[in-house]
Amino acid sequence: MSSSGEPSSSVGAIRSPNPKKKDFTHFISLPLGIHHPEFVNKLNKFRKSILEWKNLTGMRIDPSLFTKPRSLHFTVLMLELSNDDDVAKAEKVLQDVSSKLMETLKNRPVSIRLRGLKCMGDTPLNRARVVYAPPVVDSGSEERLLSACHVIIDAFAEAGLVDKDAKDRLNLKRENLDH
Repeated sequence: MSSSGEPSSSVGAIRSPNPKKKDFTHFISLPLGIHHPEFVNKLNKFRKSILEWKNLTGMRIDPSLFTKPRSLHFTVLMLELSNDDDVAKAEKVLQDVSSKLMETLKNRPVSIRLRGLKCMGDTPLNRARVVYAPPVVDSGSEERLLSACHVIIDAFAEAGLVDKDAKDRLNLKRENLDH
């Protein structure tokens, strides 16, 4: 999806630093609220608080380690695309699924909150390469977000680009908003 909330036909590329793990080369993601000034302000405030934190004994955090707000996303699916044909197939899947995805989202944005920080995988903090904020889905958006993720995963599974069990790896938390 593009930052405007419309589905896009691009596939993000990444490289796995650990050769023992599955060599994911691409990922499918949904953009976070980069057009919401309050969200961007909170991200910038968080970044500043970390960079100015005095209790980081002997540690210096390079400001370039923080991703820019326009790059923030919710990863739906990791892919191992080994050649140009697989990449083209993935792009076609995204194009083909875009209208069903927007229908599933009911052409409305999904509201999530980011709470806490975690290291990707089981990596200890001092060796972390990726730190992320797990989403907490507002109760009214949970079903639409999960359904949208399942639409994407099902389409990629049907195309033979990912196993159906990818649904089991979605990491969503639901919060009781009454408390």
